[in-house]
Amino acid sequence: MNILYVCPFSHALNISPALHLAQLLANDGHHVHFYSVKTPYVVFKDHSLISKVARTPENVNMHFIENTYPVSNIAYPLINVFQEFRDLQRIIKEYDIDILHFYFPEHLFSLPILKKESLGNLPIVLTVCGLPGYGWSYNDKIVDLMGKTYVKMFSRRIIEKANLVVPLSSQVREEMVRLGVDEDKLVDNLNPYGIDTSHFKPCENKRDLREKFHLPLDAFIVTYAGRLVKLKQVDVFIKLLGDLQKVIPELVFLCIGDGPEKEELVKLSRSFNYNNIIFREFVPQDTLAQMLSACDIFLLLSKGEGNPHILLEAGSAGLPIIATNVGGCGDIVRPFLNGFLLESISYETLEECIVTIRDNYNEYSAAARQHMLDNFEWNQIKRKYLNLYTQLLGE
Repeated sequence: MNILYVCPFSHALNISPALHLAQLLANDGHHVHFYSVKTPYVVFKDHSLISKVARTPENVNMHFIENTYPVSNIAYPLINVFQEFRDLQRIIKEYDIDILHFYFPEHLFSLPILKKESLGNLPIVLTVCGLPGYGWSYNDKIVDLMGKTYVKMFSRRIIEKANLVVPLSSQVREEMVRLGVDEDKLVDNLNPYGIDTSHFKPCENKRDLREKFHLPLDAFIVTYAGRLVKLKQVDVFIKLLGDLQKVIPELVFLCIGDGPEKEELVKLSRSFNYNNIIFREFVPQDTLAQMLSACDIFLLLSKGEGNPHILLEAGSAGLPIIATNVGGCGDIVRPFLNGFLLESISYETLEECIVTIRDNYNEYSAAARQHMLDNFEWNQIKRKYLNLYTQLLGE
């Protein structure tokens, strides 16, 4: 099978879940092509990271287009859509592509679907992360208004043109149904992303890893890893940390990542004179897997999400999860099994969740790991995608 993936995100410090799926299918002998931007966002923000960028899979044929980022604090790549259209026509013809898989209609990358006939009328699978201005918010009124306008003018038409649509979460599915999307083309019972459970896994000795990464040996470590932007509400947890530590003296917060809010978050922690917050930069996937397994709980208090892959990584590493009930978090976190979902953030709810997990840690940790093995293991998901493609080609 000759498959072409079209996605704005391929790799940065780590490869994207979309590219990982492409690699798995290439491992099975399929001829896989991947079309994406030339400059990852992290490199655009900090060219010193170029040497740390992950290598793309050798068995996936990579194709890139020049890009920039019009809003420096938002990872939205701007491309020449006409050039993209010509590139896709050339790749389809030259490599005899059988099926197209596009990602994220809220990006310009999916616009060529509107000219489906000029792409050879090939069957198209479309993965939808979210609908800006509806269930998804960038926490910026102007950006959200632009997103909502784009959804009305373009995203809806793009979704209508696709043969099958994979929503990244049940919430996104509900939003599309409310917008009038034909339910028959929505794919159910397919978790869009998986996790390499052999790579992200619990460690045998946390103390050894904590020594390696210079983390306090006997602490109860809550961690966050990702972009440091207002949407993630990391500052909310920092403001509550002092009171939480009075009840949980061993509590430490490890914040892994970077972004426009980092400087303010560091200043905020210093203003409280905290000695139980540790900031670390973005790290490669191998290091992240070890750092996660050295911690105890993963925290995500975001105002909006798509399908946060970091929750799969944390859960696979055996970390119970505390997350706000937004985006795909509700499809990953099972309350009182592998963590808790918050409808609102308060000191009382966070204290109750952290103490409950701490006092029943072995049960929650084992359940977090098992939930990933049962529902998000990549090989299971790969087979479902392959069945999906085969079904479309058969039709």
